[in-house]
Amino acid sequence: MANVIVELKNVSKSYTGSELIPVLKSVYLTVELGKIYIILGPSGSGKTTLLNIIGLLDKPSEGEVFFEGERVDTLSEDELAVKRAGKISYIFQDIRLIPTLSAIDNILLPTYFVKYKIDFSFLEYLLNSLNLNNKVKMYPSQLSGGQAQRVAIIRALITKPMLLLADEPTANLDTKNKDIVKEILYNYSRENNASVVLATHDQSVVDIGDYVLCISDGVLKRNQDCLRC
Repeated sequence: MANVIVELKNVSKSYTGSELIPVLKSVYLTVELGKIYIILGPSGSGKTTLLNIIGLLDKPSEGEVFFEGERVDTLSEDELAVKRAGKISYIFQDIRLIPTLSAIDNILLPTYFVKYKIDFSFLEYLLNSLNLNNKVKMYPSQLSGGQAQRVAIIRALITKPMLLLADEPTANLDTKNKDIVKEILYNYSRENNASVVLATHDQSVVDIGDYVLCISDGVLKRNQDCLRC
């Protein structure tokens, strides 16, 4: 299907140690362009692992993953990196700013890897909206948790990805900035026909989702009561 960017078919993921630990169990998911998917679940439910597989950062133990119609779970790490480049971005739960780079250099870093022509009007809009104009020369150690989170959000958006994965993107934000981020993500998806998959335990973000899913003990279910089509 032309409007499908990622599809998971019967995907399971387990980790081996002293015993086999199942993290995802028989997940089926179709991610369409231009849609926002909210994945609700408590810590340890498998949200981050699911995002990593959707975003081609991890491979399933079983099942199939398709990206733009091509099966990709059999590809090498280098081949997956090529698939991700310029098309998939990630807002990490642990933020992952580079401490030796200023805020603006952290934001622009993805553009160096994919040779992306920066849309400075878009950058200005994001900086203004998230009230970071006067923070761009500061280093991560000089930023509050909320400011660092907002820098990471802009970094993920700067290349205008087709697929944005967001792992607890509002966790460090106050109510005002949380609402701003929700509006930015909603408008970005609509204006760019981009997919957003957002994992959270924060019920307040549900209202921007086209689809709301629940994950518990590695099992993904659609929350019919919250579904918006």
